Amino acid sequence: MDRIWRRRVELEKNYRSERDVLLAPLREKYALMRDALMQECEDSEASHDWQFTHVSVDDGLNYRCSFCAKTKAANHKPEQE
Repeated sequence: MDRIWRRRVELEKNYRSERDVLLAPLREKYALMRDALMQECEDSEASHDWQFTHVSVDDGLNYRCSFCAKTKAANHKPEQE
């Protein structure tokens, strides 16, 4: 069974590698369009509508625009005295 497991892992690894190569142009195309949309949102009259999403491990506050889905993090950790 060890050989079957290793072959399965190798198949999955090869599949992911090939998938990443084949999808790279598509990712790049949509990344450019997404970046343009986020810039348009920022430049618009309403601009971004930041909504709090979560606190990160390092106590940073994370936000997401409800219009374009751009994210940002802000470190609001109080000063240690």
